[in-house]
Amino acid sequence: MQAFPRLFRRKGTSFVWKKQKLPKNRLIKKAAQACRRFEKSLVATSDVVNRIFEKEKLRSALDSKKDPTQKQKWAKAMGCLLQMGNSSEGNNVELYKRGNEYFKALWYGFRNAEDEILFECYLMKNDEVSFRTTWELAAAARRGVKVTAVFDWVGASELPSPFLDDLRAAGVRVVQYNPLQLKLLFNPRQILFRNHKKTTVIDKKIAFVGGMNATNEYCTSEIRGGIDRFRDTHARICGPAVDDIRKNFLESLNDIHPEASTDDLIEEAQVPSMKHFMTKQLHRIPRRVIVDTGAKTKEQIDNFKSKLQKIKTIGQQVPAHIRHLTCDRTGFANGTIVQVLQSWRHSNKRNIQSALHQAIRTSSKAVNITNPYFLPPPQFRKDILDAANRGVDVKIITCSTSDVPIMAYASRHLYQDFLGEGVRIFEYKKKVLHSKTMVIDDVFSTFGSFNFDDWSYRRNLEMNIVMMDPEKAQELKGHFEEDLEDSEEVTLDYCHKTKWHSRVFYWTAYQAARLPKRFEGVKSGPDAGLSPFSMTYPKLYNSCKSEVTL
Repeated sequence: MQAFPRLFRRKGTSFVWKKQKLPKNRLIKKAAQACRRFEKSLVATSDVVNRIFEKEKLRSALDSKKDPTQKQKWAKAMGCLLQMGNSSEGNNVELYKRGNEYFKALWYGFRNAEDEILFECYLMKNDEVSFRTTWELAAAARRGVKVTAVFDWVGASELPSPFLDDLRAAGVRVVQYNPLQLKLLFNPRQILFRNHKKTTVIDKKIAFVGGMNATNEYCTSEIRGGIDRFRDTHARICGPAVDDIRKNFLESLNDIHPEASTDDLIEEAQVPSMKHFMTKQLHRIPRRVIVDTGAKTKEQIDNFKSKLQKIKTIGQQVPAHIRHLTCDRTGFANGTIVQVLQSWRHSNKRNIQSALHQAIRTSSKAVNITNPYFLPPPQFRKDILDAANRGVDVKIITCSTSDVPIMAYASRHLYQDFLGEGVRIFEYKKKVLHSKTMVIDDVFSTFGSFNFDDWSYRRNLEMNIVMMDPEKAQELKGHFEEDLEDSEEVTLDYCHKTKWHSRVFYWTAYQAARLPKRFEGVKSGPDAGLSPFSMTYPKLYNSCKSEVTL
């Protein structure tokens, strides 16, 4: 038997190899396996965070005289975000505010595809844009391109069968997410699980991600059939992040028939605190590894070194195969730092939620939120209100008219919770709002398919793109300010004068929006909004009373 060195933690960032009895012929193999396991357990490094924050764009954006600690706070937050993986540098992100630009780029990508197209969409209808999209996919398949199309069974239920038959006849692999099956009659809760993502990957080089479905409601009459009903945000991405988006697509492809579990009944998973991340050594690469082999003589030491020559000092260089460990340096010069995040039913896979919690808690200047279905769970509400109480300028744009009217009415029942604490709320009037974006401190920005409601939080498959780039944050902030011009602010006075029958109607809508939770048996915390007393708008009353006192 030979003594095999095994890795154990010592003090600080040092690790020590200790002896373990193993057969001689397994020594090198087990040593290599131990190194690989150890390397893969490291998720992010302070060195990566420091290198990112040395970039001129971030340094200038975070140089705040009002809050000198802002850079340090965001550096810690970035360290927490990197724990979730799927981060990369050197990406080119082209944002689309109108569907015309998106569909032209999408169809052009289909026509020029050579090897592979992965297409994922929640909503498809019997209209010209849906037909054109399926026709382009079928044409690509006939050219020999490997095409996979995933449609949500509920969202794409209006897509005519001839469209699907044409795709299959052309050789497209058509997959319907969570279709109705006999077994669902015994567990009807599973039918609530939907794939809400809108993702496309072409030839592993180009990706499209955002909130736009392939229907005529997102474009003007410039594209045949366009009716320009929705205001939304989408993007074209090139660079290393495409690999992460493709990996996310393939993961959801393996989840076509989701199963219910007790885990998806957890309303809000515990969000790890920043202190938890920064005090643990998970995010750090040890600067050195001390080898304690028990060898005493020079000959024994040399013999051991020759056997373990492949084991390098961990931390001298980052292994290239650890994709989730570092930000990839390949791609576009001065490109955007992108993180691809997903949300699943399972509480340990709700990375979008964890990132948004972390970002809002780190905010020190401004939080600009655009979201059409604004029914945030209790922890989100608390984070937003805490930010407002810290003096952060919090503005929220939500819908005035919605494609799901009950959500707009239910949201109005919650306005008092935010207006009473200094949060400013605006209702978008020009179109039906469908955009989901957030910009924080002109540094952190995100967009995608994630809504601030229970469906996105617990049931749906969702994808969001997070960018740590001041230029992209400014671009999304510009979209936000343009939308403000087409919005009407909801004031304390307006809410205070709301008629009693409107209050009862909004409260009833809020009850109805929460009804699926009761049907599922979700164990929720106390919610003051469910009480009939909340129709008196006590927070608004107290706020108005305090203003009079002052």
